[in-house]
Amino acid sequence: MEENNLPSQTTNNLNPNNSSPETPPPIIAPAPSFFKKHLWKIISGILALILIFFVILYFLPYDEEYDDLGMNDINFEDELGNLDDELNNTLKENENTTNQLLENNNIVSYLDNLEYTDEEENGTDLVTYLINTDNTLQQDYLNKTAKYKQEVNNIDEHEFIWNYTSEIFSNIPEKNYIKKFIINTDGPEGNLASMHLSDTNTWEIYVDPADVLKNGKVFDSMDFIYTVVHEFGHLITLNERQVDHGIYYEDECETSLISEGCPYVTSYYNQFENLSMMTKESDFDNWLDAIDTGDEDEIYYFYEDHTDNFVTPYAATDQAEDIAESFTNFVLRDKPTSNTTLKDQKVNFFYQFSELVNMRQQLRDNVLVVDNTFFSKPLIIK
Repeated sequence: MEENNLPSQTTNNLNPNNSSPETPPPIIAPAPSFFKKHLWKIISGILALILIFFVILYFLPYDEEYDDLGMNDINFEDELGNLDDELNNTLKENENTTNQLLENNNIVSYLDNLEYTDEEENGTDLVTYLINTDNTLQQDYLNKTAKYKQEVNNIDEHEFIWNYTSEIFSNIPEKNYIKKFIINTDGPEGNLASMHLSDTNTWEIYVDPADVLKNGKVFDSMDFIYTVVHEFGHLITLNERQVDHGIYYEDECETSLISEGCPYVTSYYNQFENLSMMTKESDFDNWLDAIDTGDEDEIYYFYEDHTDNFVTPYAATDQAEDIAESFTNFVLRDKPTSNTTLKDQKVNFFYQFSELVNMRQQLRDNVLVVDNTFFSKPLIIK
């Protein structure tokens, strides 16, 4: 058997027969781990990377973008201030874009110095525009009278007035009922604007530039806005979802027949009329009698005796004007703090309808687009 080169192993070191002790086996140290073996290399590498980073940072040209990455000292208050400035600038840019639509320094008002005859007191249609689906205008009728030639062709003015008016109705679906925009005039201090349902059941809005513009500028935005919202109130309460325009006879109408047709039982108009009838029956009947006379003085005297029943003197004109005036005050004034008088109840009437409350907010937002100081001033109506 071949001899083993390894040293012999002692099986019993305490054997007394051995004259001398055997040499103990050498202690073999465990091999160092990879980490310990290369520790100095790892440390050297990290230090080298740190050194390279600072060298690059030192020699790299300054760029404002490093502020965004947090590589320079940041003053967060300044940064927030800058963000506010950027936001305000964006809002101003949007406002300026809108103002460019609503302000045109090149407008000339050709109606400012015209003289009017008695025959024209009821108003004269100068131009009729069809309203396209994209809110642009398309001429449909032109008045051929030589006296109005310049105004008939005053398209910049007409578009300005339409943009101003339609902005107040923007983002409200009922605006789509309006199919025609008509430039009409009866001279200064006459009928500023009106909304009518035509014989063909088409809603048309009329505006008189002579009562809107002076030297190419809107000279009384509060009065114009109030009037436009009032006319929109007619549209809201008398459109085809509120009134059956195909009924012309009282015996066919379940409610009270009006010139636009028969209001549905659930219509705003009918419910509002029921509210008005909750006052003294004699007062309501006397009011209707005054309306039937058509005598403006008699109607005004009735108003003077019942000022708690109407939001304005004009509201006493008839029931359609009563609900339109109440709607306008619902939109443009704060909610009444009480509900004791009939005129307050008439304004509060609209708050029971969530869709009208939402419409109110949209109209108020739109008003601020055309006049951002409107609600900071007392509402004074001529």
